[in-house]
Amino acid sequence: MPCNAATPPILTERFDKALLMATDHHRQQLRKGTPVPYVSHILAVTAIVIEMRGTEDEAIGAVLHDLVEDGGGAEGLENIRLAFGEAVAEMVAANSDTDEDPKPPWPQRKAAYVAAIPHKTPSALRVSLADKLHNARCILADYREHGEELWGRFNMRAGEPVREHLRALTDAFEDQRRKLGSHARPVLDALRQTVDELDRLATAVDVVRHQGRASKGSRFQLQRSVNDAPQDLEAALGRAAPDLAGAVFEWRSPLEVDAYREYRDAAFLQALDLAHLVPKLEAFWPSRGPVWDGLALVRREGQPDGVLLVEAKAHVDELLKGSGSAATARRSIELICARLEELRADLEVEADVEMWFRGPSYQHANRLAHARWLNIQGVPTWFVHVLFADDPTHISTTRRDLEGAMREADARLGVGGSDLSWSGHVVVPAHPDLGRPYA
Repeated sequence: MPCNAATPPILTERFDKALLMATDHHRQQLRKGTPVPYVSHILAVTAIVIEMRGTEDEAIGAVLHDLVEDGGGAEGLENIRLAFGEAVAEMVAANSDTDEDPKPPWPQRKAAYVAAIPHKTPSALRVSLADKLHNARCILADYREHGEELWGRFNMRAGEPVREHLRALTDAFEDQRRKLGSHARPVLDALRQTVDELDRLATAVDVVRHQGRASKGSRFQLQRSVNDAPQDLEAALGRAAPDLAGAVFEWRSPLEVDAYREYRDAAFLQALDLAHLVPKLEAFWPSRGPVWDGLALVRREGQPDGVLLVEAKAHVDELLKGSGSAATARRSIELICARLEELRADLEVEADVEMWFRGPSYQHANRLAHARWLNIQGVPTWFVHVLFADDPTHISTTRRDLEGAMREADARLGVGGSDLSWSGHVVVPAHPDLGRPYA
């Protein structure tokens, strides 16, 4: 029951007319992958706008915000302009990522939407924020129910692009906090909390990659080395880092009994019995950090136990033709670049951290940053590139060429002349018996 009465009413017959236009347009539409009528989203977005003390025009813009991109097109926008005026039409146009049919590719549309946020009017911003909050809440609720199967509903068929887009949106809205007004602050906070919770849940699941047996290349070679001939690999590791000579290794990944899983984020720490460091890792690096080809506990007589992080390569392009970071959210970019700058300063090298972030040295740099971080946490840590020479399963590359590529990779990073006791590389033969396909 209402406690107060508005005189004159805030919402008039114009709002009723807009509601009828929206329900008529969306009548047969359902929320993606659900039996829920799409109008539920329209009503939820409108409620959020009204709760932000939105005007009637803003409420009408919320009611009609999806009409153009969900089939109404340019004709629908003109109908809105004639019925409700230019201000409402501009709000709807500003919140339509396209009126083209077919729609442009998903990444292109979403990047353009984020880029346009700073140019929106306060009214259009509030409608947009309400829209994205309700979308994020629905994704989170559906993820709790369906898990990773949820991402099959989206054009990208993967969770990370969707979550990265939500993070980028959240950052963009945060930058417009003043323009949005004080009544939008709880909605902004709710969006950040929802996106963070989705990230937390998804990261807890999306922690392994390359599950299963490989058929060729460096993954195949490392899997077979760890599971079938660990003594040969372990003897070679002492040449990469003298402190590892004579050490006893307890391999945690990639293990046949564990479906050859490779770990990342919190799961890689848990695999190494370092779960107590998970909260610190979350503050150190954003989700979707390095996927480790190999992990092992290291035990040395009379010395504290440590850990080994392995990156396996078997041909030159693997070492020299990597891509830069895929992060697009401002908070992720800032955090990663801050950690890379800490690494650069600690190594005392003259290097462009921006080039590390965007260029082929990114993989090498982010793994060194993690190894350095673990050492700072008091965990003796070694990061080793294991290079498989003359691999008969993929691109056979000589020891000499691999050594040359490794020197070039180090030089690009600026660590070519550095003497890092906790990092190194070793070239091992890809034994012929390891090159046979699985039976």
